[in-house]
Amino acid sequence: MLVLIVQTAGRWLQLARDGLASGGGAKVRFWRRFMVWLLLMPATAAMLLFHWSCLLLDEILFRGYRKMRIQAPVFITGVPRSGTTFVHRVLAADPQFTTFSTWECLFAPSVTQKKIIVAIAAVDARLGGLLKRLVDTITAAATRNLKDIHATRLDAPEEDYFVFMPLLLCFILVVAFPGAGFIWRMGFFDQAMSAEEKQRLMRYYRACLQKHIYVFGQDKTLLSKNASFASLVQSLAMEFPDARFVYCLRDPKETLPSQLSSLRDAMIACGNDPDSGFFRERMVELLSFYYRNLLDAMSQTKAGTRHSVLKMHALRGDLEAVIKTVYQQLGLTVCPAFESALKSEAEHSSRFRSKHSYSARQFGYDEKTIVQRFAHVYEHPDFQDFDLARDSGQAPAGQRLVGEAS
Repeated sequence: MLVLIVQTAGRWLQLARDGLASGGGAKVRFWRRFMVWLLLMPATAAMLLFHWSCLLLDEILFRGYRKMRIQAPVFITGVPRSGTTFVHRVLAADPQFTTFSTWECLFAPSVTQKKIIVAIAAVDARLGGLLKRLVDTITAAATRNLKDIHATRLDAPEEDYFVFMPLLLCFILVVAFPGAGFIWRMGFFDQAMSAEEKQRLMRYYRACLQKHIYVFGQDKTLLSKNASFASLVQSLAMEFPDARFVYCLRDPKETLPSQLSSLRDAMIACGNDPDSGFFRERMVELLSFYYRNLLDAMSQTKAGTRHSVLKMHALRGDLEAVIKTVYQQLGLTVCPAFESALKSEAEHSSRFRSKHSYSARQFGYDEKTIVQRFAHVYEHPDFQDFDLARDSGQAPAGQRLVGEAS
């Protein structure tokens, strides 16, 4: 743990030193970047101090978390904007699973923090829930611009890649610091990290999952969802040899512009240039690696034994049948309570239509260029049917573009 603390302090110092120069591109707003830097650096330092103090307290007060077994977990991953969030929130309704919620990901990677927040919530509930309503109102106001891209609630299931925030290795930080090389290395984890780094970070991640189970799910199966974990899916398979995977895939012609569009507003808010050639090219390289790493991982196990593949267009059809097929392939049982919840979600999703719109051309790409850059994807046997079942930027009337909630 001491090594992780020292390395994290080094990363913070690097961001403090280079943060103002991280924007790149022609449309960098220096004063906005300066204000973001002025806000983020002290806030990040306070966050690190709080998180690491609580993580160290765990080693004194709650060492029992180390005995928790993570048996046959289910990891939902895939390329970004491919429906991973939607699938996660559907499966999270199954009582056999336990999964991270937003508040836990952001504020409580440690057992100490989890127990403090649970205690505060219990007291608030007894007093009428005023604090919860206030927090919900603030959260809704703060995330109102994200509702068509990634709807957020503190009590909703969320990506547990946020547990890497105490290490300053949560990939979302690239939006604020696009020039930070160590964040990009996290995006190429299986390829860029040394064996020693992989082992250290995988042990940290395992400990975070054990802490979740220790507090919330000792009798449940762990369910985890992270699109950004496409970069470390092979390391996950090695760390958790009995793990089961759900891979969500989508046509690169739609994945690339959707991902660039989803990051655009956040980049501008941080004073960075979302149209920077550097940033766009790095995202193309990143997504290309994601596809390659996922396809390599898929080829190492037989579908229907340790993994199930969901292609985005299939989710727009009979959702209930698709999810039941996933359960059958992974050896999971559909209990009556989940079957009822699944029927309800299928009915709801059939009436929902995403408002998130975009096109490849607005980001300087045409279909021919994308096909060339992602030739290894289109030539792969598992992707041969994409040209026959194209995803479109807008869902047909009455259907939900499930990837736009991801």
